[in-house]
Amino acid sequence: MKELRNRKVIGGFIAALLLLGANPAIGAGQDIGSLSHIHSVRAFGDQVILGTHEGLFRYVDEKTVQLMGPEKFDIMGLAVFGKKLYASGHPGPGSKLPEPVGLLISTDSGKSWKKITIDGAGGSSGRTTHNLSGAISMCVNGSGVKQTLHIFYTDATEKDLRYSTFNGKNFTFETVDGNGPSVNNYEDPIRVRTSSDVSVANACVASASAVQVFYRDESQGVLLGAVKTKNASWRYELVDGDRKTDGRTTGDVGFHVQAIFDGNTTYVAYDSVVSMNQKKEITSGAIRIATRTSIEPTAWNYETLDISTDEAIIFGFDVALARTSAGVFATWLAASAASAPKPDQIRWSWLKDSTKIYKLTTENFGTPDKYLATDGKTIIFNCQERLCALDTSKKDLGQSAIRLVSSTQGSEPTQSAWVTVNKIKYLLATINGKLALLKP
Repeated sequence: MKELRNRKVIGGFIAALLLLGANPAIGAGQDIGSLSHIHSVRAFGDQVILGTHEGLFRYVDEKTVQLMGPEKFDIMGLAVFGKKLYASGHPGPGSKLPEPVGLLISTDSGKSWKKITIDGAGGSSGRTTHNLSGAISMCVNGSGVKQTLHIFYTDATEKDLRYSTFNGKNFTFETVDGNGPSVNNYEDPIRVRTSSDVSVANACVASASAVQVFYRDESQGVLLGAVKTKNASWRYELVDGDRKTDGRTTGDVGFHVQAIFDGNTTYVAYDSVVSMNQKKEITSGAIRIATRTSIEPTAWNYETLDISTDEAIIFGFDVALARTSAGVFATWLAASAASAPKPDQIRWSWLKDSTKIYKLTTENFGTPDKYLATDGKTIIFNCQERLCALDTSKKDLGQSAIRLVSSTQGSEPTQSAWVTVNKIKYLLATINGKLALLKP
């Protein structure tokens, strides 16, 4: 069996806030420069909203924002699901919210707040009292008012994978994996629940007929999967990392995982550590792609998208996928022998022609870092605590294809997002405490 490893996960729990009321904003306009830090920017209907250190704000213009609710908390993450908002972060001064606040849900635009606990404080319907924090992924299926949100998150106490659904009215809860009676050895062809640490990384996709989640087994260094169809129990599978036959690998896989469904095919992108030296330093790696057009565990097709060469030896650090009209686009970070263990280049490929891998080094802009975001043309990445954009259509220009989005160094990597407002696609990010709206 592969060497067992443990990973410490910082505690927390998942909670939600239900919002009441109808007005889109209640605060008077204020200078956007008064916000100490903007963590997240999202399109919400025809509005742009900001998750900030001081609370939830509506973007009015390049100089003005408007507070959307009286509860001021540090919104570290922000997501939109139809007319509902999801957020996470930390309580502000005088707030009665727990630390950390966990996952929050809003059903209006933030005029007033009513706190309920989704999970982490016990209760009925499969809720737990354990610390809930760490890797989280969300996917949606259905349409209109019949949409269902699927949330996969970490039980930091037991190192399990938790699962919640929300249909707009009610939540369900359960543990997907990690709570088995023993480690399901990667050599065992019969796949059942495992007791491995499955808290490190996960990614999900949802279709009309099934929900699929893919996650790293930290105890054995393999990539696992679980599939659920309507009114059926979870079916478990080992996706990769167990053998060298059938296109698979014995690399240590899945430190970073992304998944996407294009309406026909499921794509899973993940990194792999192929070899290490006696000092436990990575000496070679790979980026892997697994695809299938059904949910059968035997239907996977595998491809090593990128592998160690003289140009790059270590891969991962972060990966990203984008579904476009031209196909699925993948991008990832890599380190050369000279820069290892830090990355020094951005690499990318269209999966329909994956033999063509493009790359640009970032020496003029410093060390590239997470978080990667792409729309299939422009790749956004953090560069020496700043935000950079790489225009892949200008790759032949070398370093001139990269430009600084933010020239001021921050204390932490900046998150950005591609959004569509009034049918126009923008990249929303923060520059020097102000909102930048960039057209690709």
